[in-house]
This record gives sequence, C-alpha cells and structure tokens, in this order.
Amino acid sequence: MAKNFGIVGDKEYKGMSLEDAQKMAEQNGFSSRVVEIDGKSLMVSAEIKNNRINFRVRNNIITEAYPG
Repeated sequence: MAKNFGIVGDKEYKGMSLEDAQKMAEQNGFSSRVVEIDGKSLMVSAEIKNNRINFRVRNNIITEAYPG
C-alpha cells in the first residue's frame, strides 16, 4: 500500500479491526489514538498532530478515521 503522506480518509481504515488499523497506521508512518469506543467519547488532549490518526470504534471495528 502506498504511503498516505498526511492525507487520511475513512475509506482506508473504515471497516477494519482496531488492531489492523493501528498496524496499518504505524506502517504508514502515523501514530494513532482511539477517541470513541462504542459511542462513548474518551478523554484526549486537544493537541492536533499532522502525523496522527484518530479512530472511532464500535464493536472493535473502525467506524471513522480522521487526522489530528
């Protein structure tokens, strides 16, 4: 898979397991964090990073992925 170079979209991660999505993000040079699990928001810093992907997860499956 080609490197993402800072452009992140749902299509690449949506539907993947959390574990697989985290591995793929790391392989593409990104850090990642989970910001929501099963509809419950988690406490996260307000710091925005251009090399990080935020994941929303339901039943261990990525429902949304976005940069930050």
